[in-house]
Formats: sequence, structure tokens, C-alpha cells
Amino acid sequence: MYKNQDAITISGLSKMYKTFNKPKYRILDLLGFGKLTKNKYNEFWALKDININIKKGSKVALVGRNGAGKSTLLKIISGNLAPTSGKVKINGNVSALMDLGTGFHPEFSGRENIFASLAYSGVVGKEAEEKFEEILDFSELEDFIDNPVKTYSAGMYARLAFATSTAIVPEILIIDEILGAGDAYFINKSIDRMKKLTEGGTTVLFVSHDITSVQKLCSEAIWIDKGTVVMEGHILDVTAEYLASIRKQEEKRLKARNLRLKHNDLKTLEEGINNEIVYCHLVTENGAPMDKHPISKISLMMDEKEVETLELGRGFDNNAGNNIFLLIDKETINWSDIYNKEDKVYRNFEDIGGTYQHASFAIKVNNLEDLSKYSLSIEYKDSSNEAVKVEYYDGKEYIFLGHLETQNDGIWKQSTFAFGKKAESHYQKDQDDRNNSVTSNNAEESPAIDRENNSKIYGSGEIVLTKVQFLDSQNEEKLIFTSGEYKKVRLHYKANERIFNPVFVAAYYLLDGTCATQAISNKDHFEVTTVSGEGFVDIVFDPLLLGAGNYLVSVAVFKELNLLDNIEPSAYDLHDKMYEVKIEQPFGLNVNLGLVNHPIRWGIKHDK
Repeated sequence: MYKNQDAITISGLSKMYKTFNKPKYRILDLLGFGKLTKNKYNEFWALKDININIKKGSKVALVGRNGAGKSTLLKIISGNLAPTSGKVKINGNVSALMDLGTGFHPEFSGRENIFASLAYSGVVGKEAEEKFEEILDFSELEDFIDNPVKTYSAGMYARLAFATSTAIVPEILIIDEILGAGDAYFINKSIDRMKKLTEGGTTVLFVSHDITSVQKLCSEAIWIDKGTVVMEGHILDVTAEYLASIRKQEEKRLKARNLRLKHNDLKTLEEGINNEIVYCHLVTENGAPMDKHPISKISLMMDEKEVETLELGRGFDNNAGNNIFLLIDKETINWSDIYNKEDKVYRNFEDIGGTYQHASFAIKVNNLEDLSKYSLSIEYKDSSNEAVKVEYYDGKEYIFLGHLETQNDGIWKQSTFAFGKKAESHYQKDQDDRNNSVTSNNAEESPAIDRENNSKIYGSGEIVLTKVQFLDSQNEEKLIFTSGEYKKVRLHYKANERIFNPVFVAAYYLLDGTCATQAISNKDHFEVTTVSGEGFVDIVFDPLLLGAGNYLVSVAVFKELNLLDNIEPSAYDLHDKMYEVKIEQPFGLNVNLGLVNHPIRWGIKHDK
């Protein structure tokens, strides 16, 4: 009877937060003096143009990474937050379980809070007494019910809050992460209760990073990322795409990390390092631009691969916590507001009255001396004949990198510029060069592994490892694998002379340096008699038995390796902990299986 009715209708919903340059402007804005605070703040759009219809009785999961906008959306639906624009229509009473610590008075006992909550919902007298017993039975907090709530653990609070909120059957139940504080037993118990509620027509909106719990409860899902709806549909379809996206992002992060390791960036593994900042800007020959120049993405590249990326207009793109971030100040810098057109989210480099005339952004690197290893990539729409210069500050002066290509053909393009190489800052010279290639503005080929100066690579060099690949069963290169599946490490080598009886090794280490496992060719009775020229050696894990976690991998070719000797042997070539891979547990398994998923044989004997 409910399926043809909408419990929640959301149309054109957006939520913008103002981040003021100075506290006094925030106060003036709160007091209603908006005209005085114009151009004194930056805009952060937590949600942008959300359109959703949720049927009554639906069980809907909201999935997305931290900061995606899920909690903001739930706060608006529950009436705890007003939207900037758009409409939300709610058909039914809402019970919301949001943050821990809200809803109950910390000085009151659990008993007092329960009766206060029931009274607020209009339940008093004998009915309240019956509901209290039901809540107490479900929460299993008999020994603590007369203690102040402030003495409760997070798990105890979650039990009390959930039991109380669901004692009176709501028409719409919103749960945002709070069950994550409970133990597995109570989570499963809560999921069973929510299933019974939905069978009675209750609409459930459920947010959790535990995808297994989400799939147990919900039949539909909405994936939110950077304030917009990416996908909605059947729970299995949406969560599959969402998890695939997370794996791609993690693969990208690991590839960037490995690139830095290859280039001897020893700070990569250190936590909490103080990054140095490279300031860059877009500017025209005459200063402020005459036209509008849409910019959608800025990337830091190494070896023609993205190391860091900033998508303009998505999320908090001026957050100094990002590795690439915009400098936004409407009084001084010419970045426009956010636009979402043609399936692109972007900002314009345009004249909004910024006194500095340019549009600035910053990039964090571990060491300014390593800047020449990187290149800068900018994705933009070629919609003007006006020349836009790209420059960076080297600590003394602004260095000209090149121009964005201008053919005024309305096409989204990407231009790449090499750091560390000062371009000729003559306009006509660049006019001639710009038309040669969209992606090669004074860019040079990224350097290969610096074997001479990389302290992680050492050995006598008669044979060297030229490339290391981590492959799956389809020979696809990847850095994230699943325990119990197929994995292959391929060591490409180049022998500068005829080599007799080399020993190949791949060793996996935990991040604290503990050796998890070693594949040693002579230990595994794989004898390599002679090698010459170029080739590769495959090390096959079938199945992969290592448990979930991140691992640093060392690879080597030794002259010999005595298994009875604990002294490190002489190496032709050794790459010490230069590669990072991630291993995940099989999907659906939440129990920690340990560092090794060891094959087991079971047996049982019954007494007659």
C-alpha cells in the first residue's frame, strides 16, 4: 500500500557554507548585514542540485566516502539543517539517529532519558512503562539503566539510542553511522529490528561504511560523492560500482606512492612530514583576463602518471589540507564561483575584480629540489583566443612554464608543463610552439629510475631489474589483490653479461618492517642456470595466502643465497622496500583472518 507513495521528495537541493576570511565578517553576516560581507567569503557547496524520490517502505542506503555530503543530506531531511536552495517534502514523522551524544541529557540516567524521550513523543503513563520495559529488554542495559548517560560507553549509548528511537514505530527512520559504535551482536540485532520496521511500512535511510551491513538491510542505494548523486539503484549494483571506485582510487594512490619510492623520495613513508608548497598561477599577458577560461582539473604528474589531482568545484577545493588546493579570495584572486554544465564541474579564470589579477593554486611537494621530477597538467575548455600563461614561483621569481593552447574550438583539452625547465618568456615564440601539441608544452619525458642517486637501489649491476609488475590472473597490472586469489610478480631484467646461477627474490614486509614472507628461487627449487640479455622471471602466488593489509615489497637478484646463512648475500641488484601493494580479505568476510590465510584440513572423531 506504500509503494506508490513518496516518503521523501527532494528537488534541486543544494547546501552552501560560507567560509569567511575574518571573524568580524561572519558576525556581520549573522546580524543580517549581508551587503557589507559581499566578496568577503568563499563558498563551499556541500550538496549541489540533489534530486531524489524515496518511496514509502523503502530501505535505502546512502554510500560514499567521508566528506561526500551524506550527513549533510540527512540533517536537512531530518529538519536539523536548512538548505541553501531547493525543496524537501517529507511525508511522515521522522526519527533520526545521528551523532553520538545528541538527544539525551548526559547528567540524567538512562531511565530518565527514556521516559523524557517517550513523553516528548506523547507516550506517557502505563504505555510509557510498557515501552520502557521493551527498550530495556532490547538494549540489555539493566545493570546500567540508573547510571548517568555521561558514564556510558559509545556502544552502550548506541544501544540506548537505537532502542528508544525504534520503540515507537516511526514512519521514517534515519540512521547515520551511530550503529558503528556497537558490537557485531548488537548490530545484527538492530538490523533484524529494522527489517521488521520496514515490513510494517517504515522507510529507512541508513548510512554506514560497513557495506556488508548495508547489503543485509537495504534493497536500494544512493551513491553520493563530492555533494552530487553519482548513482542510484539496486543495492548490489550501486555498492559494486562504489567499491570499484574506491579500489581505483586506492590503486591510484599506491601507484603515486610507488612512483615516489622509485624516485628515491624517502619522505614518502614518513607520517606528518612538513610539505613544501609550490605556488602557481594563471595570468594573461595584460594581467586580468578579458574572457572566461573554464578550468576543471589540475594534476601533478610523474612519469606521465597522475600523482595528485584536484577537481575544481568538487568538495572543498580550497582546503589547504589537500595536496593541491586553490587560493580563493574574491577581493584579490580571479577564481569564479562553481559551475556545473555540459557534465563538467569547473571554475572560471575570469576577471571578478581580483586586485592580483591572476588565479592562484598551490601544490605540496616533499622537497622543492625534487620539483624537476614532476610536471603540471591542466584540464580546461579552449573557448577563447586570449593567451593564458602558466607560471610558478621558485622562491625568487615567477618562472614561465607555457601557455594553454588557444584555438577557440570549444573543446575540453589538457596541457602539460614540465617543472624545472624555464621556458622562453617571449610571447611570439610561445605562439609558434603552442599549436604543436596540446599535451607537450615544453614538457620533456619523465626521468627513469635514478639508479645512481637512489639509496633504495644497490648492487654490483652485472644484471639489473628494469621493471617490476604485479599482475592478476588476466595479466592485468594492479596493486590491490584479494587474499585467496591469483597473484603474479613479474621481474624484468637486463643482463649486461652472461650470468650464472642467479637467485631471484621477492620479499613482503609489514609497514613496521616485519618480514611477512619471502619468495626465494633456490628455496623453491627453481634453478636458473644462466641468463643473458633481457627477459623476465615470474613469481606466482596461486593462491595468495597473505592476510589483509598494506605491504612493502623488496625485489632482488643475488649472486648466491645460502639458506643456512643469516648474513645478507651480495646482490647484483636490490630494490629495498620500493613497492607498496594492498591485500584485501574476500568480500563479505569481516572477521580478521590474521596475517596468513593458512590452508587447513579439518577432522573429527565421534565416540561410538
